[in-house]
Amino acid sequence: FCQAPSWSPDAKKLLFTSNKADPNELDVSIIEVDRPEKWEVLFHFSGLEETPVFSPDGRSVLFSSHLKKAGSKF
Repeated sequence: FCQAPSWSPDAKKLLFTSNKADPNELDVSIIEVDRPEKWEVLFHFSGLEETPVFSPDGRSVLFSSHLKKAGSKF
């Protein structure tokens, strides 16, 4: 599934969270609007990445993350 979409400033790309890489985790993914078949995972860590947004100039991506560490509780 996909959630939390966010457009790039030039409206050519869309960031969102998905479970494409791992059905038990959310990762930040990106798609080019004119090339929807080119969907890729940008960030895949052990945990949940959420609410991705582009910086105002579109050169950086910010998101929140809930990282998991083996044997630790957060």
